[in-house]
Amino acid sequence: MLTARQRMLKLRVPLRITRNHVVLHAVVSTRKRQQIVAFVIDTGSIDSYLSTSVTRNLDIPFNASRRTHYVSLGGMRFNKMPSSSVQVYAWAGKTRMNRDRYIKRSINLYGLRPTRRAGHDPVALPSILGLEFLREQRLSLHMHLDEGIAYLETQ
Repeated sequence: MLTARQRMLKLRVPLRITRNHVVLHAVVSTRKRQQIVAFVIDTGSIDSYLSTSVTRNLDIPFNASRRTHYVSLGGMRFNKMPSSSVQVYAWAGKTRMNRDRYIKRSINLYGLRPTRRAGHDPVALPSILGLEFLREQRLSLHMHLDEGIAYLETQ
């Protein structure tokens, strides 16, 4: 059983429930730029990905010789490209003094580059946070869909 102090130290990061997805809105920051990114929480995916449009906007470099393997998403095949570490900031409520609280995580995400056979660049593909992100960051996912409540909680 948790003590009152341990319960106070846990932070809840609210998620948005849409018709088809549970989404985390967070700021992704690189050395050069930052952008608000809508990440789809995908418990069916092990890995986490930044969409092609986000990697382009943030000017995240990928080394084509370091691609790990292929992955299929949305009916298309992509080269899975490891990125350098990025900072992710997510709002985690208010303090007792009514100040905003944030969690900050340094994470490695994969970029997706369409294979030559794909023929075009799918800008509509979302950024995805998979199970490995939750595990590595020691976050638990809580959803009460009938009440419209979803959040991540720090451990």
